[in-house]
Amino acid sequence: MKKHQPAATLVAGCALLVAFVGGCLPFALGDPSKSKVDSKLVGYWLNDGSDDRDLIAMYPFDEHTYVLQDQKLHQDDGKWTPRDPPQLYKAWLTEIKGHRLLCMEPLFQKVVRQDQNIYPAMLIEQAGADFKARLVNSDFEPLKSVKNATDELAIVTREINNQQLYGDPTTFHRLDPERDKDAIAPVAKF
Repeated sequence: MKKHQPAATLVAGCALLVAFVGGCLPFALGDPSKSKVDSKLVGYWLNDGSDDRDLIAMYPFDEHTYVLQDQKLHQDDGKWTPRDPPQLYKAWLTEIKGHRLLCMEPLFQKVVRQDQNIYPAMLIEQAGADFKARLVNSDFEPLKSVKNATDELAIVTREINNQQLYGDPTTFHRLDPERDKDAIAPVAKF
């Protein structure tokens, strides 16, 4: 009889799901303890997409950080359904030369030891009730050989206006918890 290994299954599943996020850096970008929560980002967000979308819930954890829940959705027969288990992140804002980056740490890394931790990051620009997000491109040549967090921050700071540092933009639209109950149900049900 084959033994079930829940920790190994969790690690493999989380690693696969984070791979979908892309934009992963080898070190945390910025210092979460120096960040400040922007209340305009707290809430539920849904990005544009044809067959696949991200439903994001951003909850303030303390005055510096958020808990970010990312639920991948897929459209089947006109109905949006969860594709995988939701991913949870510690998230914070890092300001670099007037640009805001949302930096994330997958929470599974705090429980299950990894050979190499990953830290997704995205440039965000708010526009009214929406925000545009562009993932940091981990394949950006200067980032490929980064050895520590200080060097990583120096490269991102130097290249912050270089469009090759980022992936394609996606727009997230704010959802209203009352009006959009059905849309937020995948992250709001316990």
